Amino acid sequence: MKKIFSLLIGISLVCTCYAQQDILKQYLQEAGNNAVIYNGKLVENYPRVLFQDLPYWKSEAYLPGSIIYGGRPYGHLLLRFDIYKEQLEVQTPEKHLEIDLNMPLISEFSIDGVKFAHGESLPENIPEQGYLRVLYENENIKFLAKHKCILNVAIAQKGQSFTFRTRYYLCVDGEWHLIRNKKSIYNLFPTYRKQLKKYMADQHHDDKEQQMCSVIEYLQSLINQTAEL
Repeated sequence: MKKIFSLLIGISLVCTCYAQQDILKQYLQEAGNNAVIYNGKLVENYPRVLFQDLPYWKSEAYLPGSIIYGGRPYGHLLLRFDIYKEQLEVQTPEKHLEIDLNMPLISEFSIDGVKFAHGESLPENIPEQGYLRVLYENENIKFLAKHKCILNVAIAQKGQSFTFRTRYYLCVDGEWHLIRNKKSIYNLFPTYRKQLKKYMADQHHDDKEQQMCSVIEYLQSLINQTAEL
């Protein structure tokens, strides 16, 4: 009886070993050249029944994206950004695993064509830490958005919820300014105020962010015209 029991244990250990080898082989096949980034802990998803909403940028689903990790670019990834934790998550190609990426090694990332940059990779004295969404950038102007999530007190029978907040920052020649609306931009550039207001009177953007982006793009064209004179 003892021999049979020992034999069964041996068979079990061998099977477990082969199973682990199969999992490792499958993992390496899926990861390919991106295996180096899939070395974080598994994602702890929010229990959907306990939350009214979830703190992800744009979508709970994983979207196509890319990252700069350890100074090297990695593309063709499936990414999701948790604003509350400020944590970028990646899903393996066959969607078997969801992994927290090692954030200190990520200088920037893009999700669904939208770029996020870490504050340390931006001009000095930026008033925010962490990752900011890049709305507009060129040599002398950068317009960024900082997203934050606040976890609210749970409401009985409704579950917990998040409050989403966004702050906008305009960097001109290395100096950062908090931007609340398009009027904030007018006030920063009194020389172009009349032209900017006239231009915006002909635009039809209901969304505040679109309004500000439109003002900044036109502002850049005015600055370029002035420089050519």
